[in-house]
Amino acid sequence: MAIMQDLLDYIQQDVLTVYSTVRGLRMLEFGDQILRPHNLTGKQYWTRQGFSHTSVDLNGQRGAEVRDLSDFAQFADWQGQFDVVYNIGTTEHVEPYGAQYTAFRIADWCCRVGGVMIHGVPCVHKHDRERLFQQHCHYYYSPEFFQTLKAQSNYTSIADRYTDQHLVYSAFQKTHTSEFMTDKDLFLSKIAVRNIKPTDQLNLKISKLQDNNYIYQASAERLEALRLKQQANLRHRILADTTLSDRERARQLAQLKHD
Repeated sequence: MAIMQDLLDYIQQDVLTVYSTVRGLRMLEFGDQILRPHNLTGKQYWTRQGFSHTSVDLNGQRGAEVRDLSDFAQFADWQGQFDVVYNIGTTEHVEPYGAQYTAFRIADWCCRVGGVMIHGVPCVHKHDRERLFQQHCHYYYSPEFFQTLKAQSNYTSIADRYTDQHLVYSAFQKTHTSEFMTDKDLFLSKIAVRNIKPTDQLNLKISKLQDNNYIYQASAERLEALRLKQQANLRHRILADTTLSDRERARQLAQLKHD
């Protein structure tokens, strides 16, 4: 998910409620982010602002370290290493369902005491009531989710808002009395699950073609999504072609399935 200007401003603004300057702060970015208004990577932008920037993404592109947010052990050496940890449009793609807890626990683990965590993710209310972020992911969050996370973990709230991209956004500080919530079942119960029908699985893959991060990547996953989209379009054209005999239509559909 590409980050727009309002999010960049919110992140810097909320970090500066805790720190007097961003220069030299160690920032951890979940995902290999693309910044839409600047056509820069997150690493390029935040380094120019003065942060010491680290990103993690399974794609390993644009300087991102290859670490899996579903595997806590891969982050064992990063305890308290970062002043700022931010997740914009990344954790909703972390699988399986139980690994949602792992990904947020990793954010807490990597953030130092006194540091700031920032999340901006798709909201289930926007999905269900306004039909936004349809077929974007399996997991959707809410203000109630972040209220529970902050209360259970004893974080100090900095800001809660919706962004121009209609993400639910929450920024909070980890203090010496904070401890990541231990009730995994309660944590998971606050995350809504959508797009679980078999037909939704194809749509989820194809929808990634519209995600700015994927647009900039020639990953195997993106190439597979592109193939599936082209195949779906061709199937539609075959079915809609009234000049084809039933036998020829069946032959072409069989060939398409084989390809």
